[in-house]
Amino acid sequence: MLNPSYIAKANEKASIDHYTDKKMISTMKKGYQEMAAINLSLSKLYFEVEREVESYYDHTAESEVECE
Repeated sequence: MLNPSYIAKANEKASIDHYTDKKMISTMKKGYQEMAAINLSLSKLYFEVEREVESYYDHTAESEVECE
């Protein structure tokens, strides 16, 4: 038969492991949410930069056609 103190320690360890797992999952979710916000901001920024560059090249191409 198993020693009651052994069972209590096993239950305590399982409880700690469960708490640690939940804490880790919570931390990872928070990290992914923070990264999502950062990625969205970067994506918006680079989209605007790309539009400006495209506009610059379109304007340059139009100027070259007018010069010919």
